[in-house]
Amino acid sequence: MENTSLSWSSIEKGVIKSRLEQYNLTSTVPSNFTFYKNLLIFLGVPKGSSYTNDNTLIYVNIENGLWDTNSVKTCGSENSLYSTYRWNLLLDPHTCINSSVYSKEESLLRERKRMVSHGITSYEFNDETGCLLFRSGNDIYSVNVEQIASGEVQYATPHAIPTNLFGSKMDTKMCPCNPNILSFIDHGDIWVVNTLGGSEMRLTFVRDSSREEALSAGVPAYVTQEEFDRFTGYWWEPVYHQDNGSMQMYRILYEVVDERAVEEFQMGSHSEVSFTNFVENYRYPKAGSTNAKSTLKIVEFCLDCSLNQFIAGSITHYELCVDFYEKFSWVEYIVRCGWMPNGEHIWIQVLNRAQNRSALLRIPSSAFCIVNSSNHVNEKIDILLDEKSDYWFNVSNALHFISSCLCNEISFIWMSEKTFFKHLYRYTVTTEDETLDNIDNMEISNSEYVVRHCRVLTEQPLTQGEWDVDSEKIWLDERNDLVYFLGTKDTPLEKHLYCVSLTTPEWIERMTLLGYSHTVTLSKDCSYAVILSSSVTSLTQVNLCKINTIYSTEQKKISLHSIGWVEAPRDVLPTSRLPELFRYKNSQGYDIYGMLFKPVNCTEGEKYPTMLYVYGGPGVQLVSNSQRSVRRLNLYALPSFGYAVVMLDTMGSCNRGIRFEAAIQNCMGQIEIEQQIEGLKLIAEKSGIIDMNRIVIHGWSYGGYLALMGLAQRPDIFKVAIAGAPVTCWQLYDTGYTERYMKSPAENKNAYQDSSVLKFASQFPNEPNRLMIIHGLMDENVHFSHTKALISELIKEGKPYQLQVYPNERHGIRNAAAAKHYETNVVWFLQQYLSTIT
Repeated sequence: MENTSLSWSSIEKGVIKSRLEQYNLTSTVPSNFTFYKNLLIFLGVPKGSSYTNDNTLIYVNIENGLWDTNSVKTCGSENSLYSTYRWNLLLDPHTCINSSVYSKEESLLRERKRMVSHGITSYEFNDETGCLLFRSGNDIYSVNVEQIASGEVQYATPHAIPTNLFGSKMDTKMCPCNPNILSFIDHGDIWVVNTLGGSEMRLTFVRDSSREEALSAGVPAYVTQEEFDRFTGYWWEPVYHQDNGSMQMYRILYEVVDERAVEEFQMGSHSEVSFTNFVENYRYPKAGSTNAKSTLKIVEFCLDCSLNQFIAGSITHYELCVDFYEKFSWVEYIVRCGWMPNGEHIWIQVLNRAQNRSALLRIPSSAFCIVNSSNHVNEKIDILLDEKSDYWFNVSNALHFISSCLCNEISFIWMSEKTFFKHLYRYTVTTEDETLDNIDNMEISNSEYVVRHCRVLTEQPLTQGEWDVDSEKIWLDERNDLVYFLGTKDTPLEKHLYCVSLTTPEWIERMTLLGYSHTVTLSKDCSYAVILSSSVTSLTQVNLCKINTIYSTEQKKISLHSIGWVEAPRDVLPTSRLPELFRYKNSQGYDIYGMLFKPVNCTEGEKYPTMLYVYGGPGVQLVSNSQRSVRRLNLYALPSFGYAVVMLDTMGSCNRGIRFEAAIQNCMGQIEIEQQIEGLKLIAEKSGIIDMNRIVIHGWSYGGYLALMGLAQRPDIFKVAIAGAPVTCWQLYDTGYTERYMKSPAENKNAYQDSSVLKFASQFPNEPNRLMIIHGLMDENVHFSHTKALISELIKEGKPYQLQVYPNERHGIRNAAAAKHYETNVVWFLQQYLSTIT
């Protein structure tokens, strides 16, 4: 399609067609798998045109399920036939469930989790009773799937949990030792509901009529959610305690967050209904400013199980008998937390402010005393591990405690980047040899609370090499002493499932097929696996597998045996945009990976305008052999308008080791552009289709920042920049992210100045139609103040720019109408300048 004389309406039609095609690639991918007896339960969009496109609960019967035969169109001349498990609606379709209407708190949480799906987006499940819990709208629903598993019924009937509260019930959980007790957060406090007796009870009272909303219980601070991916602030004890009668006592560990010292900012908004303006207040700690302070407490309450009623007046709050921050003055962030398996201790992972020191701590629950009590007990906080880094710590979820018969030994699996790549280690530490830490260098009395450094008995690397273990999840098969994990041992472009032995870790088995990237869910006993696989040329397929384990001193063999397809393999049709993966050595000797989308109907020998779609910052990998990488391209319509698109993961991006990622440390915006240009020139020469006189740079967030830097630093290369929600000054961004890579502004003043787009305002081009800035006014991540600051500098310098504002959008564009307008507007804007270049 010629791109020099397109009308707005013709561009819009092309965008609509492209968005429909892209949606069809992704709309049916199931997620959130759970095994229960003979059932596999998951979230998915029901097949068939009679349903909406919202996620709902689906199940397949693994043992006695029906099968569907699907004719799947492939890139070959003939269709292929696949038998797949028949999807069954878990919820009775005649039951009316409130639609997903998102509160302000839910909308913010969805943004922080980068969620795009709708309908039922998560659920809790108790695999002992078959009880399932989910939220929809402002209501909580419970479902029991036991009758489905036994074959008595086809559907389960959801029951709304009665409550007198009308607001959004956030972070709903099921008590792990009593699924009839549910908990949730309502307006910054923790509540519990008893589904059998119908009673509900408020457990915490940090917010009441006399207190500020800057205090909350069970809700993590903004930075904890956004930058450390912890979205809960309370944890049920895994066991309950019962007296000789009918009294049961339960405990919840929770976090009190105090944001009163955190800087407050106001964000204007716009009401679609009344067209009246209003202002929302948020707490947001900018780089160098005061963070929220977290304090751990325990709340205890009782249930009379003979009456199935909570006992009024049984609520007791406990706090640490010592000032935690006095003993650990270097700690700034509590990034992970939970109960040890027996409920006698809690564990926490903490970081210092610079995020280059990390410690794993164990605290006995008996070290918590009744709030404001003078009865203190002499307990010890154990430092299980204390690590330092020359760079920073990327927080992991790959911690797993291993059962031990010795009370003085603690064994656990831990992820570390001490070899500059993410790898698994098995540690065993002892509390037998006491090394006490006296913070004030004073004599320790018998009654004084002390910190104990545990001695490491063994440190066993389970994985090694110049590749990364995925930090999200590991699965431990204690019966066979095996650990399952995802990693990039074979190629950085593909995640595979691997298995390693705890007893002979030199043996690692890859279990998934090369040529695809995978995500995996294992059953609790590691006997079944759900494998989701895709590549740039194949859509996501879902395979249910049995894990066959033959492991002894004579023989080692772990393999996957396919039981059946949940989603059949499908090739991407030739009419779709099929990207090409490429690799080259950069000037520093690293392998760099990229992706090229050629224009539709690309003609050999012809050169095309090209967009460099960029992120370029830490924590993100754009290029992989998966459909996820294809979906990362925001402007999916561009190839149909005669544009090529290039994406590169240059130094500073993730999943290539900490040294590769840390290339941007203390010099953000100063090396990325030249690295991107190096790769762009190489692929232009190799492909022969890229017109180096018509290069556009575009990205969002960190990518928007680099789009601005690209135009300012190298206007000779980049003719147009389109910056979405750009960071323009790192002193305006949050503490957790910015200080991880740049230290604080006081410590690193020159680096902050050199990394600011504002410093380069005078270098932006004088020609019109070369700079477009796009920003949502409701963006709580990269505030609109970033764009305001840049515009102010551009006006001072007399530089032309165009601004596209979306009043109700947050970080990125989620609304369908706004997204269509954004894509149409970008293509329209590009042709204004590029059409004048010959």
